[in-house]
Formats: sequence, C-alpha cells, structure tokens
Amino acid sequence: PEVGILFEDVVAGDVVDNSVFNCLESGLQGIGIKFDGGGDTIVDNYVDSCDSGIWFNVDTTVTGNEVTGCEYGLQDYSAATIECNNIHDNVKGMWIESDSLVQYNDVKDNTDYGIFVKDDGAVFHYNNIAGNTNFGMQAHSGLAGTVDATDNWWGHSTGPFHSSNTGGNGDTVSDGINFGSWETTYLAY
Repeated sequence: PEVGILFEDVVAGDVVDNSVFNCLESGLQGIGIKFDGGGDTIVDNYVDSCDSGIWFNVDTTVTGNEVTGCEYGLQDYSAATIECNNIHDNVKGMWIESDSLVQYNDVKDNTDYGIFVKDDGAVFHYNNIAGNTNFGMQAHSGLAGTVDATDNWWGHSTGPFHSSNTGGNGDTVSDGINFGSWETTYLAY
C-alpha cells in the first residue's frame, strides 16, 4: 500500500499501538504513518520496511515508536516533540525540517545518516546517536545558525568525530552542530 495509516485534514486524532509493514511505492511514496494536515499523537507504533516510516507536517507528539528497515525512518516538517523513539537500521534515520524538540531517542545503525537537520531552531538533547555510517548528525549547509545538539551520547566517551574534536571516536558530526558537553556513556531511559 502507498500509506499504512493516514490522517489528512482532520481536527484531532491519535495513532497508538499499531504495527505497519511494507508500505512501498515507486518514487519513495510509501509511508507507514502519515499526518498530513491533522492528528495529535503518534505513540507506541512499530513500523518496518516502508519508504518513509513516520511522516508529518503538523505540530504533534511522536513518542515510544520503533522504526526500522525504511529509506527514511522519520520525516518532520512541523514543530513537534519527538521523544523516546527507537529509529534504527534504516538508510536515513531522521529528517528534521522544523524547530522540534528531539530528546531521549535511540538513533542508531542507520546506513547513511542518523539525523539530517534543515532548521537551526531544532533542539537535540539526551539522545543516543551511534553506529550511523556517514554521519550521526548532519546540518544542511544553508543553515544560518548552529544546531543545539549538546548532552547527547555519540557512541564513544570521547564524543563525536569532528575536526574541532580531534580525539572524538563517536559518530561523525558536520559543521553547524554544537555538540559540546556530550554524554560519556550510553543513556538508559
């Protein structure tokens, strides 16, 4: 199917405790859970093997979900609270294009990047970002400001790999990321 669960132009609603599989469509249009113009919360769902696991363009709360085996684990186009999710073993973990609060998530073992950020108003704290192949976190080159990504675990006690952190053995971060005061051990929630 093109979309597993779709909320479109609705006033309110929740998607809670579902399993969604194999939403694949040509042109990467298959989406596991999509909030397009409506919806309140996306909570405790399992999404596997979709083009995009969770996609939304409305202010919402996304919590307690597991997304794996997708091209994009989570795509965020509107201010949200994104917390306590397990986004792993996708090609691209999270695509954040809004000033969302992203905290207490596991973003790991994605084969391209863990998190790609296109809004320097987004805030990332207390996440485990580890084992991502190219970047743990990559900022869009056109951002005017710096992304706040302090107090995260980057997969190693020495912090993320970056030219300004020469001893960092964790996931790579791009320029435009404030990764200072990182956590030195895996964060258990």
